[in-house]
Amino acid sequence: MLIMRQISHILALIVVAVQFSGCAMMASQNDKKLTIEQSGSPKQESQATLPLVPLTGDTLYDLLVGEMAGQRGELSLSVRHYLQAAVETRDPRIAERATRIAIYSQRQDEALKAARIWVEADPENLKGHQVLSGLYMRQGDPMGAIPHLEKLLTFKDGETAKRLLMISNLLSKQKDKNAALKAMEKLLETRKDNADALYAYGFLALHAKKLELAEQTIDKVLVLRPGWVDAIVIRARIYVENGQKVTARLYLAEAVDDNSDNVVLRLSYGRLLVDLNQLEQAFEQFKWLVEHIPDNEDIVYTLAALSLQIDRLDEAKEYFLQLANDNEKGSDVYFYLGQIAERQQEPDMAITYYSHITEEQPNNFNARIRISYLVIKKEGLDSALSYLRTIETKQAKDQVRLYIVEAEMLSNVERYAEAMTVLTSAITKTPDNNNLLYARAMLAEKMGQIELLEKDLGQILTRDPDNSQALNALGYTLADRTTRYTEALNYVKRALELDPASYFILDSMGWVYYRMGNYDEAVKYLQRAMNLRWDTEVAAHLGEVLWVKGDQTGAREIWDSALQKAPDDKLLLEVIKRFDK
Repeated sequence: MLIMRQISHILALIVVAVQFSGCAMMASQNDKKLTIEQSGSPKQESQATLPLVPLTGDTLYDLLVGEMAGQRGELSLSVRHYLQAAVETRDPRIAERATRIAIYSQRQDEALKAARIWVEADPENLKGHQVLSGLYMRQGDPMGAIPHLEKLLTFKDGETAKRLLMISNLLSKQKDKNAALKAMEKLLETRKDNADALYAYGFLALHAKKLELAEQTIDKVLVLRPGWVDAIVIRARIYVENGQKVTARLYLAEAVDDNSDNVVLRLSYGRLLVDLNQLEQAFEQFKWLVEHIPDNEDIVYTLAALSLQIDRLDEAKEYFLQLANDNEKGSDVYFYLGQIAERQQEPDMAITYYSHITEEQPNNFNARIRISYLVIKKEGLDSALSYLRTIETKQAKDQVRLYIVEAEMLSNVERYAEAMTVLTSAITKTPDNNNLLYARAMLAEKMGQIELLEKDLGQILTRDPDNSQALNALGYTLADRTTRYTEALNYVKRALELDPASYFILDSMGWVYYRMGNYDEAVKYLQRAMNLRWDTEVAAHLGEVLWVKGDQTGAREIWDSALQKAPDDKLLLEVIKRFDK
């Protein structure tokens, strides 16, 4: 019988059967739709004239076998039969189902064939054009997608701007960036003065690292649509990518002044300030954001972390407590709350916070180690060591960490021999672990065993010649404990080449120059280290060099400032006592 309702009836029966079977396969298929469809589907479906096809035994067989094979998970068989039914019937519904099953089973060629039939049979179906253009993109053929993308952009539903950005996002994921740009240029041919189209093109150029092209395009957008926030944010990103972070900051600051209530601009400006390490200013922006969108947990979390970094501990605690019941962030939140309690000299509260982190959560191991340090203050070292030894580990690296922590605890109370026994025993079990060797080298330095330090650090550098930590430690120790200054300088220079932004390597470089008698160079590097990060050891070193250089007033200012922050620091007190005499 040549009436379409026969196929409709069969398809309805199949759908009912699928629904009663749970349709696990289709549930999974819906989770794995093409990216282009996820970005937004048309609000209307086309009303295609469905073909009149004979419901032959072969067609019915293909439909039933295709559906049953899909339910059993035999996707290759399902695709083959559904595609055959689509070829025979040219029915867009069958072609759509064949397409989706082929996509789910990652059979790209069959998916393309089925999608072409779907679009040919129902040329006004926007969903079909979305899927087919996405398949061309996956095949690395953005130009093949152009006719279907054009079809999407001619659909009059007020969503053109959104679709342009969706297309730009898809093209940005193409490996061949030049081909992606050419495809977007093709779409621009009839939209040269369209701000939305130009914005999408500028966005794509930025992702393709074509910064000059991105800059020219976004500047044109801002002429066509002055004050467009999205374009302003992209323009700032272009400044950043060009290495002009300060210009980007000034640009966004001006935009925020002009649009003080705009959340997107504030967020972009705040993130840039964090990137520039201007944390106080970033704090003010995120505080504004939290006041205006208090339910955004990501922004509250960022503000809490910023508060902690700039030592606003009471505010950090307040913001973290707002997130304490967040299942996703809970582990991090309680860990930070524990750190805040430690810094506020509340060990019992810190233990309570750390204890909230359950065994299956990521920070549980670190939290238990922090608890072991707190037990020292409450019950003494032996109790802390007993607690530490109860911590179970699932990974070898965690067991190594426990050895190092135990040795550190012993070393902190000058039980050096016991600490050495712990580390040597651990190295016997794990002889190739660089972290254990480094820990023993640092302990050997405290014990005056410079030969052992050289041996362990040398072993690390034999396996890992670019280990900046080992290079720095060896260079610093040779300068501090021997007269082998040239060797020391070479080691630290190499470390600084590998990690030029490290404040403690800059400190080592200053100390080597000091030991060599080059005080001007020493001050230069030590001051750079202090500018990067305040540290009592760097302050002690810088004060000592200034004193020896003849600037006793400058030295006292450095030391007095350091004493206000760390009045009990042993190294700092020893240096001040030595020079005050």
